Amino acid sequence: MDVPDNPELLESFKVGADRVAFFGELVIIDAAREMPGWIVREFARKPIYFRSKKYLLRSKSPSEKPYALRYVLEPWPADFAEPQREFLTYDEETVAHRDAAIRRAQASGAVRHVLLLLYPFLGFLWSSPKDKLARLGFEPRSITSASVLLTFALLLPELVFAGIVLWVSTLKGQPAFAGFLRLLWGSPDIRISGLTLPFWPVEFLVVAAVTADFLMRFSKMITHTDEAPYGFLEWLKRR
Repeated sequence: MDVPDNPELLESFKVGADRVAFFGELVIIDAAREMPGWIVREFARKPIYFRSKKYLLRSKSPSEKPYALRYVLEPWPADFAEPQREFLTYDEETVAHRDAAIRRAQASGAVRHVLLLLYPFLGFLWSSPKDKLARLGFEPRSITSASVLLTFALLLPELVFAGIVLWVSTLKGQPAFAGFLRLLWGSPDIRISGLTLPFWPVEFLVVAAVTADFLMRFSKMITHTDEAPYGFLEWLKRR
């Protein structure tokens, strides 16, 4: 039996977001989204159960908007002896699961595009958040490597600048530790509730911590061990 030229004119009903119509023994489904696993096959066909009846997928073609694809099902041949190990179902629940999975994939794609802007910084996260990011396609070792390289790019000029300042100030008889953090802070002191503290110990501790973290994570990166790569200062907890 041939499919009518205008199946949308047939008496139809809704299955979730899809439109379904019967034409003789055929089932014509205008699906709002693609049905996972519905592939037209000559061999190894998968039966599709709809309203307790068994069908096979006869054809798959583009549909008119607002629908995406048109599927045509025909009754499963009674004399078809090929064994079937898998089967598909079509009902309200199947359509709801399909649409929910697509919405989740779209949301994950949007989140991934936003996180791509922060790619070098994602490697500073600890192992548990990295495992969750792996579901979005962010490989933990790759983002960790990017964060290690970023640390080196920021740490090198800081150490060079601080070394020059320390050398020049020592020649003048007034040793001082100051790098780019000091320049960004804009003041030699930290003022908290009327209390004034020198900024250099804070900068020294930050630089020391970042340097130690860089050395530990870089050594971890080049050893290629199977252990999950460290986040920022995560090695302190593991030790």
